[in-house]
Amino acid sequence: MSYSDFCNLLGLGLRAGKYELGSMACEKAAKRGRLFLLLLDESSAPRTIKNYHSLCQENGVELLMMPPGSFQAQTGFAYQVVGVKDEQFAKALIDKMNRP
Repeated sequence: MSYSDFCNLLGLGLRAGKYELGSMACEKAAKRGRLFLLLLDESSAPRTIKNYHSLCQENGVELLMMPPGSFQAQTGFAYQVVGVKDEQFAKALIDKMNRP
C-alpha cells in the first residue's frame, strides 16, 4: 500500500469519529485504556515525544510517528497528537504504514 492509501484512511477515520484529537483528550483516553494507537507528529518537541513514548509504554498503546504536518495536510486539523479509539481501525493504519 502507498502512503496515499494511508492518508486516505486517516481522512476516513476522522469522518467516522475514530479519533481523540489533542493532547489532553489523548492522555485521558490512554490512561483509561480507550486508545489502541497514538499518532504523534515527528516535528514535536523532544520532551513531548519522550512523554508520549512513556505514556504509551505504561498503558499498552502503540505509538506511530507521523511525518511533519501529515495529519493536518490530510484532514485540515492542526493536531500534533491523535489517538485512535477503534482497535480494528488502529490495526489497519499500522498495517498500511508498514507496507511498502
